[in-house]
Amino acid sequence: PALMRAEKLQRRAARIGFDWPDAAPVFDKVREELEEIAAPGADIPAELGDLLFSAVNLARKLGFAPETVLRDANARFERRFRRVEALAQGEGLVLKAAPLAELDRLWDLANGKNGMQAELQQELSRRLFAHLDAGTTDVWPEVVRQPVSAYTCADRAERERRDLFQRRPLFVGLSGLLPNPGDWVTSDETGIPVLIVRGRDGRLRAFANVCRHRGAKLAQGRGCGAAAFTCPYHGWTYDLDGRLIGLPDERNFPGVERADHRLAPVPVGERHGMVFVQATPGGSFDVDALLQGMGAEFMPYELGGWTPYSRQRFDFSMNWKIAVDTFLEPYHFPFLHKNTVGPIFIGNLCLYDGFGPHLREVLPRHGLRDMREKAPEDWDLVDNSALVYVLFPNTAFIVQKDHMEVWRCFPRLGGGPGESTVLFEFYVPEPVRSEKARIHWDKNVDLAVRTVIEEDFPTGETIQAGFAAGVNAHVTIGRNEPAVAHFETTVNRYAAA
Repeated sequence: PALMRAEKLQRRAARIGFDWPDAAPVFDKVREELEEIAAPGADIPAELGDLLFSAVNLARKLGFAPETVLRDANARFERRFRRVEALAQGEGLVLKAAPLAELDRLWDLANGKNGMQAELQQELSRRLFAHLDAGTTDVWPEVVRQPVSAYTCADRAERERRDLFQRRPLFVGLSGLLPNPGDWVTSDETGIPVLIVRGRDGRLRAFANVCRHRGAKLAQGRGCGAAAFTCPYHGWTYDLDGRLIGLPDERNFPGVERADHRLAPVPVGERHGMVFVQATPGGSFDVDALLQGMGAEFMPYELGGWTPYSRQRFDFSMNWKIAVDTFLEPYHFPFLHKNTVGPIFIGNLCLYDGFGPHLREVLPRHGLRDMREKAPEDWDLVDNSALVYVLFPNTAFIVQKDHMEVWRCFPRLGGGPGESTVLFEFYVPEPVRSEKARIHWDKNVDLAVRTVIEEDFPTGETIQAGFAAGVNAHVTIGRNEPAVAHFETTVNRYAAA
């Protein structure tokens, strides 16, 4: 059966112009590794042979060179095979003695197609089909009337900054921001400067980005391969663990012990390829506990292997919550976005589910109507929707067909309640190695920017300006905007006086 599948793959590869002799060594390696774990004479799961073909086909469409395709596809298989081994070890299974059904199950788990995930996709799809048939959408129990003061009150804005942004772990980005030892990134938006660095042991550490001499910042932005951090003011130097290892003219600092002048650590966590940090020093947190059940949904995306492609910063004259609200309902799609994403998505139809303060929203594309004609096991919800995860309080994490968008919204430093800063990050599944791939991703970045930056956020600025008119005492959130209602009422609870 393995040879029959190989021949089938050979014919399919030939149809797209792929040279079989070049591909044969990789197919052979895949087959050999499978035969090591399969029982004698057992059939090899079709998904395993098809994995390589799918990777090759997709990569060629994106313009990758054949040798790059082979290397990356084989690396992808190796990662997933290692995950199979880890899953088997965790369950106390011996791979070589495991029945084929167990191998199938472990591969599905490693490949993000486990029973729970498949069941979840089918459950969400059926909910969407029911709404399509009935002309309905998920709803909140009641209309919510949010006081305008939630967006204009200076005292409330200060409570939000302190309790939500400085004392709570916030999502920083994917692990691909700093994949290797010595890679680092800074974050200043909470008002407390933070430096995050990957140590020589591969672990992340985070510190207040404050020199222990006179308080200057040690670094700014993002970098790679650092061996140490030297203060630009007077040259005090710290290693990747935060230890003070260099003090110029140390003889004139009697009584100043290096051990007492380490960088101040702040809590940091990394899980599922996601990085979180709390700006205020002290304490610790567990990422899975923080996500309150949402973490399991991120595992199949293998977020640790995604690559940052574009990072942009924008300042706007609107409250940060208005920026988050932008991502939380498709009610406005047919009107505000009629020339951008409006024709792609089904307006005024969404699914909403809460995970403690966090939430997941599903925004279906028109392709969903064609998907329902397929067998349930062939339903691909990601391909036919946008999945919006709100990582409370300020991040919209959007899973698109072939990329990830991250929008992080902050109160603007030094600004009033009606001013915000938005950081936009765009992640792709593999490093970009061709001009064709770059053109493809640039078009996707451009669509996101035109939709959000040129349509949503300018409208948000008019909303903030309208508050000053004193005409409305509250904003009205309809039952058909359940994610907005969840987010705004949750912020109310956390920011209560």
